[in-house]
Amino acid sequence: MVSVALHNVKATKDKPGGDLFGRRPCTPMTQAEFNTFCSALSHTTHVTQWGGADVWKIGGKVFAISWPSQPNEQPAITFKCSAFSFEILRDTPGCKPAPYFASRGLKWIQRTEPTGLPDDQLRPLLEESYLLVAAMLPKKTQVQLGLLTPIAPTAGARNLGTSKMSKTLTVWGLKNCDTCKKALKFLEATNHNVTFVDIRTDADLPKLVPDWLAAVGANTLLNARSTTWRNLDADDRAKAETAPAELLVANPALIKRPVISDGQTIHVGWSDSVQTALGA
Repeated sequence: MVSVALHNVKATKDKPGGDLFGRRPCTPMTQAEFNTFCSALSHTTHVTQWGGADVWKIGGKVFAISWPSQPNEQPAITFKCSAFSFEILRDTPGCKPAPYFASRGLKWIQRTEPTGLPDDQLRPLLEESYLLVAAMLPKKTQVQLGLLTPIAPTAGARNLGTSKMSKTLTVWGLKNCDTCKKALKFLEATNHNVTFVDIRTDADLPKLVPDWLAAVGANTLLNARSTTWRNLDADDRAKAETAPAELLVANPALIKRPVISDGQTIHVGWSDSVQTALGA
């Protein structure tokens, strides 16, 4: 099997004297500065559509939009974010779930004014949006753009690859799980680029669970302390030995949370050892 690791992307070039544009963080971003910022991200393209909006894409997929504004008003800037960031930003002053995107259940935020989200916090979120969208591109496209490199696994290794951990992580869990919330808060605070996937509603478990079992084993992946486990009958519990993949796919809450991947190694749970491995 060949696995892949998403490269750490240094999205912009450092400029002396303050931030990317040589401004103080409290200075609101103009439409032109938004375009300059997005153009500095690798392999991005720009189109004007939807009533004159500046639309930025990676691999043909939208990651940021700046809607035209009236004189003396700030542009409305729309971007994709993680589920964790979305829950915080949706109630932040000057931000709201992005029209059209949010109505389709997508995690996109629109900043209409910098009251609660100043530019020094907006720019990392635009980079996160870029990386989230890039990570969802077809593997062939990612390779063509230089975002992915095939990695041959080491014989006998219990992970999905061999190179160093990437700063881009996928976290599978449940939205209301306190342990998942704690892990997401830590990972985003320590500058990881995180994509959260809800295992109950959004994950392709028939495809993922066998790989996870191969990487860490049923004893690690199955949470035998959970209420779901205690409520199983004897026949279902027996599947933990005979058909663990079938059992976990049918009962996502049995999966120990969170499951974290950097494209190479699978981490399960939020123990001290997992936190250390991820930079705690």
